[in-house]
Amino acid sequence: MPQNRMNALPKRMVDTDLSRIEARLLLDGIYHVYGLDFRDYSVSTISRKATEYSQAIGLQTISALQEQVLTIHGVSNVFFGNCL
Repeated sequence: MPQNRMNALPKRMVDTDLSRIEARLLLDGIYHVYGLDFRDYSVSTISRKATEYSQAIGLQTISALQEQVLTIHGVSNVFFGNCL
């Protein structure tokens, strides 16, 4: 979305849309790295759970969580147990 159009959207809408995109990317990454297919799960539920889990472990974004889930086996196990 062009920058001038994003400025016209309420911040909450932009944050929600970004969280949903990050959640979809996280689920796609989990599928490609671990072979576990959660891509049909509710994106809004995964987004909410992933955001809550990210904040609980001190991360600012789902993208930061994605990096850890996809590269650190222990983090992925805890994430799967808590969120999926």
